[in-house]
Amino acid sequence: MPSSPMNTTGMYFSFIQLPPLVRQFGIHLFLVIGFYGFCQIPLLSQKTTSQIELESKLIDAIKEEEIGNPEKAIVLLEKMRYEPEIKATVNYYLARLYEQSSRHEEALLAIQESVLADQGNKWFKVFKANLLEKTARYEQVAGVYEELIIIEPQNYTFYDLAAINYLKSGKSEKALTILDKAQLKFGPMPPLVLKKAEILKIQKKFKKATECLELSLKDYPNHKELYPSLIESYIAENRIQEKDSALVKLKSLDPNNPLVKLNSNNSPANMSGAELLKNINEQKISLDDAIKILIPHLQKLADGTDSLQEQTLLLPALRLTELYPKESKPAALVGDIYFHNNNLLKATEWYKKSVNQGSVPYPVWDNLIFGLLQLGHWNNLEKYANLALDQFPNNSYPYYALSMAQYHGNKLDESLGNAEHFLLINRKNEINKSLAHVILAKINLALKDEAKSNFHWEAMRQINNQASGGELEYLVYCQKYGKKYSSDELDKAVSNETVPQYFRSYKLAEIQYLKKDYPAALTSINNALVFPQAHIPEILEFASRVFIAANNQTAAKKMLSEAAELSEDKAKYNELIQKIN
Repeated sequence: MPSSPMNTTGMYFSFIQLPPLVRQFGIHLFLVIGFYGFCQIPLLSQKTTSQIELESKLIDAIKEEEIGNPEKAIVLLEKMRYEPEIKATVNYYLARLYEQSSRHEEALLAIQESVLADQGNKWFKVFKANLLEKTARYEQVAGVYEELIIIEPQNYTFYDLAAINYLKSGKSEKALTILDKAQLKFGPMPPLVLKKAEILKIQKKFKKATECLELSLKDYPNHKELYPSLIESYIAENRIQEKDSALVKLKSLDPNNPLVKLNSNNSPANMSGAELLKNINEQKISLDDAIKILIPHLQKLADGTDSLQEQTLLLPALRLTELYPKESKPAALVGDIYFHNNNLLKATEWYKKSVNQGSVPYPVWDNLIFGLLQLGHWNNLEKYANLALDQFPNNSYPYYALSMAQYHGNKLDESLGNAEHFLLINRKNEINKSLAHVILAKINLALKDEAKSNFHWEAMRQINNQASGGELEYLVYCQKYGKKYSSDELDKAVSNETVPQYFRSYKLAEIQYLKKDYPAALTSINNALVFPQAHIPEILEFASRVFIAANNQTAAKKMLSEAAELSEDKAKYNELIQKIN
């Protein structure tokens, strides 16, 4: 799945590569703990006949899951889940299988049994926190991480995750309490202090935020990320002299920082969201000045360094659209806010308003086209890609988007021409060349020209840079049409970290589904759906098929309902929902 050339960074979240499932039969059983690693769980050291029988039954259950019979494995495990000697292990394994089948509440009950049976096992609690987070029970998640802090007080990650989840649940005071504990333990580390300062600012406790940041700078005087936050605090406290001194220091550390440029151009002072909104409402500030002030906040949001920036940005930006309804800039700004928060549906709505209101710079078109492409809004994509080319004929990405729209609209000859042009003007761009060869392979296959299709697949495979995900697209094609490929080729493509993790998990799920390995496909698609970028109609529709294969019609309907909300063809998905028994 292509990324917009203008937005290949900041759009995807980091992920933790899951280790392969390791099973070792004998004295110990090694189990994977989802998303965090694996632990060694002893079964039975001095075995009686009864104990040997229990161990044998457990191994039988594991074997059933391995050969593709998870429901049978669940039945076997449920029969021994209360055996005291093996209770913790069995219930963990049950929790994992329940989760793979989207039986979230049962998974939670099972892992709680494991936790109760072995209070000191941190991995059980990590898995419990993971399950709770998937159902947005953030305060409970934070509570689990507080328990983990007691088990492992030297692990800063647990303090950080506890604070983050308290913040998600609206419990800012509890988040601060956790961060205070962390600060006592680890000192005023910049990541910790920055998070703490932002919470204090939301609470309008600017003096405390300032003190916190100044304390950190005593230990980390050259940590450039601390200064923008400190400058914002000084402005809020009207400490102009200190603000100017901090700006001088920031300029020496990071001369290209937007705050430095903003102040060197004698623009209005940096303001909080509430202050900016007040000035906008009272019309004490111009449109251009308001946008300039908001840009540093938008940059933080785009970089993924401060998700709280949406609170600063959105209300002032929306107010600007009301005050300047005929201007394109405010609508583009609102689009950017939603875009960098991965809300592509709202982003594209506002970008369309912007381009329809007047002349806008090319990046606005680029983001609009990327969003429409991801959402599969083929009719709108064709329309706006053509409009973009009318104004920016030398930019290549609209040609690719236009080709994709026409391919999905069964306008194969037109699609072919635009894809070939996209390839022609990207001879020196390996990522775009790879994208071009993939779409050309698909178009020619649809035109029943297998020789040309094979040519483009092979040409794509000869490109060294595979950041486009083209190799995964090829392996899906191979699996679908009975072409041979090796397990090494698949492993290499799936482990290619230049490709976003959600896309790798999605394509792996496709391959597994085509193999009729439905339990594996279920695991892979669930791994993909953890990422917001995976919640687009194409992937959601595929996920529904996987859930149907897993006999989870409720989850399938949920996927299709979400797809319908995002799609320009809602009738299609509503019809699919009606077909599910």
